[in-house]
Order: sequence, then C-alpha cells, then structure tokens
Amino acid sequence: MDPYEIWDRCRRNLNRYTLRAFSLIPIAADPLILDIGCGSGVPTLALMAACPGRFVAVDPDASALDRLRRKAEALDLSARIELIQASVLALPPFPEKFDVIVAEGSLHIAGFEAGMAIACDLLKSGGHALIHEPLAGDRKRRTFCKKAGLRMIDTLVLDEKIWWEEYFACLERAIHAAGGGPLFAKESREIAEFKSHPERNRSIYYILKKDGCARQ
Repeated sequence: MDPYEIWDRCRRNLNRYTLRAFSLIPIAADPLILDIGCGSGVPTLALMAACPGRFVAVDPDASALDRLRRKAEALDLSARIELIQASVLALPPFPEKFDVIVAEGSLHIAGFEAGMAIACDLLKSGGHALIHEPLAGDRKRRTFCKKAGLRMIDTLVLDEKIWWEEYFACLERAIHAAGGGPLFAKESREIAEFKSHPERNRSIYYILKKDGCARQ
C-alpha cells in the first residue's frame, strides 16, 4: 500500500476538527481561499466540499500536489482549484488578496513569524485566517498575531488523546495491516516519537481576523 494512501485515510479522521474551526469564520458568497502547505489535500478537499469558494493550494512537494490534482479531477473540482508548487517563503505574486487563508500545520516549518507576516500581507482587510500549529509556543504566537493586527476570534485545541485515537492509532493499524517494512519507516518513527512524548503532540487552531497588518 502507498504510504500516501495510509496518510490520507488517517488524516481524514481529523477533518471534523478542521471543519469545526472553519465553521467559526463568516464566509462570503464566493470566497477566495489560499491553502498554504496543502500537501496531498485532505483538509483542502474537505473545505471545498463545505464551502463553494475558489481555492489556491500551495505546497513545495510536487508529488503531493500531483496526488491532490488527481483527487480533484476525480471529484470534478478542478475548475475551483489552482495548484502552485512553492514554499510559503517564496510564493508567487497573486492578482488579488484572499478572503480566507488556511495553513494546516505548515507555518512553523518555515518559521511562524515569517510565514504569518507573508500570509497577513496576502489577506484582505477584514479577512480571516485559520492556522493550525503545535500547542508549544502558543503564547509567543498570540503576542505576534496581536502586534501584526490579527484579532483572535477563537481557538480549538486538539490534545494528545485526539491525536492518538484519530490519527496515530489509525496509522499504526494500517502499517501493521500492510506488513510494515522500510516503506513506512518515516511513519513508524512518528508513531514511536508520539508514544515517547504524547504531550508534545497537542495542537491548536487559531481563528483570526485581519484588522490591519504591518510587517514585523
């Protein structure tokens, strides 16, 4: 079995939390939504099913984008989504700003403050951001967002129990059913790390509104 298929199947278990957080955002009739670090698009496609907007999905991984492209085609969603291969720190210019920006666990990889400043610049005044990050570093992120002109509307915390029951246990069962082996070495390491330090896997969704941003 393809590791991507296992990842996708288990990641879909977390879509309910993405959708719960997204439901706290007042959505315009035809929003333009930027998904930064979309990967193979599991949350992206869930949001597309829930929201009749236009999506721009960005990720540096060409193989993940190709997988998302094929899934969008199979669901007849290609006309509503543009795929761009790029990192958050090297985004192309966009012809218009976005109503909503989504970053599912991607900003801390590039550096939260640098990535958030770029996202803020791309967001319309009055627009919203849905940011999912590890819970560690929460206080510093809140301070940065406030200084950057982003008002906290709400938050949603996923604790280690949710991460185990909804994702890592699913991953472990699927790898075992597939026979394990070196093909799943990365996923097996992630499971072992979770079991060693489950508390490090707590995460938080920030629902933010742009009240006027300035680069830091």
